[in-house]
This record gives sequence, C-alpha cells and structure tokens, in this order.
Amino acid sequence: MTAIDRDAQQMVGDLCFVGEPNEAGEVEIGYGTYPEFRAKAT
Repeated sequence: MTAIDRDAQQMVGDLCFVGEPNEAGEVEIGYGTYPEFRAKAT
C-alpha cells in the first residue's frame, strides 16, 4: 500500500504486511515515510 498526501497528490510513504498471520489471525504491519517527508508539521 502507499501513503498519499491528498492535498499535494504525492506518495509520502509505504505500508506492508510483515509475514503470515499468526494462529489468532493477527499480522504485523510495517510502515515508513520517504526521507523528504519526515519531520514535517501538518
């Protein structure tokens, strides 16, 4: 998946599932922001 700044219509980061679901059906979600969008005030 991609994180998008709707106002600027720009991709600002990514999201992904890490591994398979466990016995309870839970998954770990990884995410990150592209360097040029880090530490920005909204």
